[in-house]
Amino acid sequence: MLSRIIAFTLLISIPAYADNCDPQVIDPSVISDLSKVASRMNMECPNDVNVKDLCAAVQSGVEEPDVNSLALFKYQTLIYKSSCVQDTDSEQTIKAKIQNFWNKYHDQLVCDHHNFNVKPGSLLKLAISNNSSNFIDDALDSWKVSLNHVDAADQRTVLDYIEAEKNRAGENTPLGIALKRYYDWFKSAGAKHKKDL
Repeated sequence: MLSRIIAFTLLISIPAYADNCDPQVIDPSVISDLSKVASRMNMECPNDVNVKDLCAAVQSGVEEPDVNSLALFKYQTLIYKSSCVQDTDSEQTIKAKIQNFWNKYHDQLVCDHHNFNVKPGSLLKLAISNNSSNFIDDALDSWKVSLNHVDAADQRTVLDYIEAEKNRAGENTPLGIALKRYYDWFKSAGAKHKKDL
C-alpha cells in the first residue's frame, strides 16, 4: 500500500504542462505525511511481544523506570506496546486493546522459568506461583483478560492449577490460605475448571 501511495504521489508531482496551465507540484511535507499515514496503516496491531522479557518482568515485578510512561511496571510497558496502547486512550480502549492482544497471543504467553513448576506454563500461572499480585490485579480487574485457556503443557486451566497448588500446600498453611484467596478471586472473575468448560 505504501508503494502505491508513493507511486501515485510521484506521478501527480510531475509538472503537467498544458495550454494556459501552471505546473502543479505537491509540497514535500504532504508526501512525508502520506508516508507516515501509510506506515501506520501497514503496522500490525496487536503485535507479538518478547515473551521471555515479559515473563521476567512479571516474575520480578520491576517498576517502569521512565517516569513519563503510562505504565507503572515493566510488564505493563511490554503489554501496552504490543497492544498498541497510546497515552490518549481511555481505560475502556486500553482494556479492549489488551483483550485483543491476549486473545490473539495467549498460546504464546507461556513461561519456562527454573523455579516454575509448569514448563511451559501460562503467564497467569507464573504470576500465581510467584505471588505477582500487581499483574494479577491488572489481568483480572483492569484488563479482564480471558481466564479459561487450557495449557498444552499440563492440560489445566488456571483455576485447576490454583486448586492443585492449594491442595498440595495444605489449606491451613500460609501458602494454602494465600492460594485460597487467589482461587476465590479468579473464580469471582469468571475463571472455570476444565471440566466446566
